[in-house]
Amino acid sequence: MARKAVANPPDWLRERIGQANSLQDLVESDRTVQAFGKQALQLFKQFREEYKAVVTKPDFFESPDYSDLRDRFKAALNKRTDNVCPLLVEFVTFPSNKKGLEEQLIRLKHDAKALRELAEWSSNTPLSRRRSFRFFREYLFMAFSLDGTLNKLRTGPLSRIADEGLVADRLRICPICDRICWMKKTTSKTCGKKQCSDRADYLKNKIKGNR
Repeated sequence: MARKAVANPPDWLRERIGQANSLQDLVESDRTVQAFGKQALQLFKQFREEYKAVVTKPDFFESPDYSDLRDRFKAALNKRTDNVCPLLVEFVTFPSNKKGLEEQLIRLKHDAKALRELAEWSSNTPLSRRRSFRFFREYLFMAFSLDGTLNKLRTGPLSRIADEGLVADRLRICPICDRICWMKKTTSKTCGKKQCSDRADYLKNKIKGNR
């Protein structure tokens, strides 16, 4: 497959990167993923009856009642978590049962770990050494077809990056904010946020001044 060198990641990857960073924001705010899940489930109890009434309607996903309920729930969960992890709240949507939410968060943690490991490998390994292999663990959701064959339903982000032929060395760790990012240029030094670029320039000039 041809390599796809793009200045911006595809939408699905941008979303995964944002969710992974949101998960890191949560952890760095002295909260745990388990505590976040518990808050989401407790809060959902207040919306459960409305949720049950809405989802029984035909095409409820497209109804304004569903959109309104979803937006109100997300706003309440963001408020309860002090707006620390809005993309994580977006990822959760409606945690209608404990097992479903746990599976969502486990998948997100696997995604975040895999993306960070790849970004660290890309950031810390010279191009000449990137031909060496590295072992990654990724989940794979499979389902049996009626004829007994297996269907691949969902894979981790690294498999999709490989399948789509994306130039993965754009995925790196910003040395300033320590967040996963997609470098617009292979020569970029930071994630591109102004505060990170300004800090990098300051440190560069400081080093020059000390010579």
